[in-house]
Amino acid sequence: MRLHHAFGLSVVTAACTTGAIGGADDAPAPQAPAVDAAADLAPDAAATTSRDGGQPDAGRVDASAASSCANADPPRSGLLFWLRAGVGVVEENGRVASWADQAGGAPAKMDNVDQRPTLVPGALAGKSILHFEGGRQALQRDVPINGLSGLTVAFVNATPTLWKDDPNEWCHHAGCDPQGPAGPRLISETGCSGTYEHVLWWNGNGDWTGVYLSPKREEIAFRFGNGAETYSPNPCDLVHDPWVAWPRPKSIDAAFSLTVAIHDATRNRIYVHGTKVSDTPIPGTDTTVKAGDRLDIGNGFGWVELTNHGCDVAEVLVYGRALPDAERAQLETYVHCNLFPAMAPP
Repeated sequence: MRLHHAFGLSVVTAACTTGAIGGADDAPAPQAPAVDAAADLAPDAAATTSRDGGQPDAGRVDASAASSCANADPPRSGLLFWLRAGVGVVEENGRVASWADQAGGAPAKMDNVDQRPTLVPGALAGKSILHFEGGRQALQRDVPINGLSGLTVAFVNATPTLWKDDPNEWCHHAGCDPQGPAGPRLISETGCSGTYEHVLWWNGNGDWTGVYLSPKREEIAFRFGNGAETYSPNPCDLVHDPWVAWPRPKSIDAAFSLTVAIHDATRNRIYVHGTKVSDTPIPGTDTTVKAGDRLDIGNGFGWVELTNHGCDVAEVLVYGRALPDAERAQLETYVHCNLFPAMAPP
């Protein structure tokens, strides 16, 4: 089966928790892929981030390339969507009904009361986060990205449950049926071919389309789908296919982390707390992403219905362009100053 997903965005990692009504925490304000040496960080070099805003799981922003915390603010040019930790969250009967878009658009919301997340006050550096239970809890908003050749997604999140313990999450690779004689059964947190059990995703509109970013305990699953096949040539022997997942040097357990995914005209790149960990060429000849308009935050599509394990989300930023390094550093500085003070520049 081919999952329909695509990445063509710049995304900012988000973290989920339960908390009070928004605004109380803060004022709005196909060749072998190349992998950066940062992906080979020794386990002891990748400090984990505690849920109260301690040290993140890998890398840090160079202070010389970033502004001070007094002036920390994310870039605004091309900002399509921004969910800010602790700001603009509206609760109804103990559940989050909506989360305001700080970029000025409509809020992310969930009309189905049973599928709404909960607010967790003060869970990350004193800021509230949203907690999404397993199953189908999610917030949704149309954020059109189809046809874009540049995207940036920043996401601050944590995954309290070890997803790969789910017996349904077998690695399904092209030309390899893990439940049949064609290949081994490989268990991976990415699930089936790294495409399911999403934390942040746009569904596809055809084979090998759709965009998702799923930072989990032991790996980061991702796709900027453009219609071209994104598996490695011989994936059956790979627990972590570099086209669809980056394995962390060690588990970050239930810690929050900042992930920035960037798609431009030639490559897809993943950064964890300012360190580039994955750098892969765009397959095929069409460099634009292909995806439906609706963005799901918290829990996306599950290969086996109701098997998503939930997550905690703190912040999400989506840009309709590929941020250059200087603006990426500005974005990371803003996130570190507000949510990971131990990582902030002096």
